[in-house]
Amino acid sequence: MFFFNKLLQTIFQIMVNRIIILLFVVFGSTVYAQDALINAELKQADRYTTLNNYTEALKHIENALDIEPLHIITLEKKVNIMIQAGKEKTLLKEIDNNIDIYPQQPEYYYMRGLINMYRQKYGKAVEDFLNADYYNMPEEAMEKIYFNRGTAYYYYGDFTKAEEDFKQAIQLNPRSATTYHSWGMLKYEQGLFDDAIGYFNKAIQYEDNSGITYYNLGMAYYKIGELKDACHNFNRACTFQNRSGCKIYYLECTE
Repeated sequence: MFFFNKLLQTIFQIMVNRIIILLFVVFGSTVYAQDALINAELKQADRYTTLNNYTEALKHIENALDIEPLHIITLEKKVNIMIQAGKEKTLLKEIDNNIDIYPQQPEYYYMRGLINMYRQKYGKAVEDFLNADYYNMPEEAMEKIYFNRGTAYYYYGDFTKAEEDFKQAIQLNPRSATTYHSWGMLKYEQGLFDDAIGYFNKAIQYEDNSGITYYNLGMAYYKIGELKDACHNFNRACTFQNRSGCKIYYLECTE
């Protein structure tokens, strides 16, 4: 009898495990299918944005949001498209309304922070990003919070807090060229040109086709009197269509 009960328990456990595995497979397949649909809509939105057809681009954005209403990348693209279309005030009203209805939804504070960054209202942007953090922004999006909040602090003039946030962003994504570049700009603004050079070079290590990064690296070398290295980077900046790099290269580096 004991053996029979033990056998039943074993069979039952095997069945439970199989059900769990099946549920994981079904759930994983559903998530994969949703991601594929969202990515397809975002590609179409990007295509119409390139054509300056913002009405069609926003239709695809809304299609993606119908699949996943708080998808961070989709929300970011919506902000960017609305700004390009000159409709950031309309979107701001929509976001304010959403915050009134859902005051603990971090994604809406993040969206409003991005708009306030565009409007150069950096103090308000910091407040929005702090609220997004406070209301538990999804972990996979925290790098965005740290980077954007650090950038807002930078423009607001609080370099200490900006650097703290850049450090947090790099801990979450050690390969972020954008964060290294912004960190380099902070050091440049402080007159710490050797440190700036280090961060600009880290940015180039992970993204070697940015004209603005090569230009700023050239400027940092120029500030410490390293003309050869400065000219090399101005030339690289010019190669990547950076007009300031081209101008200074022909003024300072050619006879």
